[in-house]
Amino acid sequence: MLFILAFIVSLVLTITVIPMVVKISKVKFLFDTPDFRKKHKHATPTMGGIGILVALVVSLLLFGDAQFLAEYKMVIGALLFLSLTGIADDLIEVSAKFRLVLQAAVGSIFYFSGFALQSDYGLLGIGVFHPLVAFLVTVFAVVLFINAFNFIDGINGLSGTYGLFASLIMIPVFYLSGNMGALLISIVLSAALIGFLRFNFGKAKIFMGDSGSLLIGALLILQAISFVNNAFYTLQLSNALPMVLAIMALPAIDIVRVVIGRLINGKSAFSPDRTHIHHLLVDNGFSHQMACYTLITMCAIMLLVAQFALIIGGVVALVLIIGIQIVTTLSFTNLNFLQEKVFVPSQAKVEKLIAKASVLASFFF
Repeated sequence: MLFILAFIVSLVLTITVIPMVVKISKVKFLFDTPDFRKKHKHATPTMGGIGILVALVVSLLLFGDAQFLAEYKMVIGALLFLSLTGIADDLIEVSAKFRLVLQAAVGSIFYFSGFALQSDYGLLGIGVFHPLVAFLVTVFAVVLFINAFNFIDGINGLSGTYGLFASLIMIPVFYLSGNMGALLISIVLSAALIGFLRFNFGKAKIFMGDSGSLLIGALLILQAISFVNNAFYTLQLSNALPMVLAIMALPAIDIVRVVIGRLINGKSAFSPDRTHIHHLLVDNGFSHQMACYTLITMCAIMLLVAQFALIIGGVVALVLIIGIQIVTTLSFTNLNFLQEKVFVPSQAKVEKLIAKASVLASFFF
């Protein structure tokens, strides 16, 4: 009953606060305007993350017990400061160096609060990491994923849909392992994202902005760390690491590919362009909605592959997961060529097939 109430409160707060943010943004002319990289047709209010932030903080403080607040107090403080920095970045540009330092500090707080990547989780037989190695791996993962999630916030609905997918997938493990704190966070976050998508999916009335993408990226990697520890150590699932990597693979692999491409071309790693996987789809004629469906279906397929890690082995599963995304990305890059030179259905038929695949994949999860 507690979790149901938390879900309702988070949802109601989000759908109440976001219209207020939209109204204030219009009065104060706080818009995200189209440019060479941003292809939306009209100036659109940003900072939708404020509604998500309010819903999360209020819900967690209302429904978190004393043990939860004691365990997460430093984490909540770090997330709040990170989101406020995102709000500042939506209003005035914050330097990339400052953001990286702040993200590393957030990763450090996660580690010293007990949320750490402690080992290779049976993947390579390395075992438990030395504390210094665990610290460095944890901070690196936090910084990487916060930026990765921020980078996929490029088309309507994608960041919210992906965040909702990842959050919902983790709920069963938290419930079965008795991690009520992580379960509460996933439920509250899922409700907030559902509320946000009401205003962002399709023709967006507001964008998430850095105020939301930095916060949700940090929350998802925090949840991923709890997920892999609970799945491996509490539930003793040997495919725990392939599972969590499958969940996080879409933004993580995409950012690595994009950054390497930028560096090879002599550009800054943070130089904006349209080489992200979602941009490739939209630039090849996919609607924002169908691009979302396509990428979430790809996530579901990678997660399905991770389920077979018990049979084929964790390393093989990991290689397949990475391979699926790389091959798919290359296919999207050359979609026009494939349609002209190879027997491939028309764009309309492709979208219909993807929609059917999305429905089919939903039966597995």
